[in-house]
Amino acid sequence: MKIKKMFFVKLYLVAIISSLLVVAFASFSFASVEVFNKKSGLVSDLAYNIYIGEDTVWFASGRFGAAVYDKGSGQVTVYGKGSKIAAGAVGSVAVGFGKTWFGTEQGLNVMDEDGEVTTILEIEIPKLGKAGQMRKAMLYKAKNIWFADGALWVCSLGVNGGLYRYDGDKWEERRFGRSVFNYVSDLLVVGDDIWFTTGGFGVYIYNKVSGKWTVINTSSKNTALLVNDTIASLIAVGDDVWAATGDGVSKINKSESGKITVTHYSADDTKGIMLSPITTSIAATQEGDIYVGTVKGLIMLSDGTWSKVEISDESGKPYDIHRVFSLNSDGDTIWVGSNMGIIKLN
Repeated sequence: MKIKKMFFVKLYLVAIISSLLVVAFASFSFASVEVFNKKSGLVSDLAYNIYIGEDTVWFASGRFGAAVYDKGSGQVTVYGKGSKIAAGAVGSVAVGFGKTWFGTEQGLNVMDEDGEVTTILEIEIPKLGKAGQMRKAMLYKAKNIWFADGALWVCSLGVNGGLYRYDGDKWEERRFGRSVFNYVSDLLVVGDDIWFTTGGFGVYIYNKVSGKWTVINTSSKNTALLVNDTIASLIAVGDDVWAATGDGVSKINKSESGKITVTHYSADDTKGIMLSPITTSIAATQEGDIYVGTVKGLIMLSDGTWSKVEISDESGKPYDIHRVFSLNSDGDTIWVGSNMGIIKLN
């Protein structure tokens, strides 16, 4: 199931000149654009999470299952509702320790190199303050997972949930003091820092060398403040970390001394390009162009200019991309999970 089509892409470039708003229209074509959706054989147009591997790209499509794109052949393999992988609604995918891991609403599904799938519903972790003693932890709502810093990270959602790290041998829980991380929306490793984003409590940064935490939110002390504590996604670009928030985009810089500075871009700052302040995802090319998914389309920031990205088919008819669910980058290729399907922009 391989489709290659050329599409017409239009950027709406906005510049401020002598305090007057001047809108210029620039057009260009990507080297190639591929669209994967139900018409091309997928079981769903949706991809709530896109995982970039060395040879493959995985799409997590919730209750519809998952699909994998082979970078070499360009072929897509679908794991639909009847597969063991799809059991429990797939929220995210990660690859590590020679296995493929699927975070679902009903446990952690694991596929080995032979294609055998098993489900993990509970794990054993050390008891806090009880040396040598173990307790059970449930992975029932483990839809958010990552492979980072040489380990698999799993966030089990809800009152009885938490954030767990698996090093290939044993599991352990990660907490902020005695506070449980029962909703982590993204995880990013930058140097010696591990960044955790939360659904309503801002950003937590753990330094692996000092063991110290830094908290950035709308009420944090001794740091710059965020304007919104709901963070959906993070990326690192140069010395900065960019965050897709519930009210625009924030650029966060943590200096070597630990000083935090935050630059925020609201919908007003983009002069009408960002049609909704609710951003869902963020990604960047190796050249530093930043793509932002929102609940009302796809926009980008390049050389200080915000632009709206519109994709049309070969007849010139634009795709109605009114919601972006996920983004990821692979060099200069941007993968977009949207209401119109999964789009590969080269």
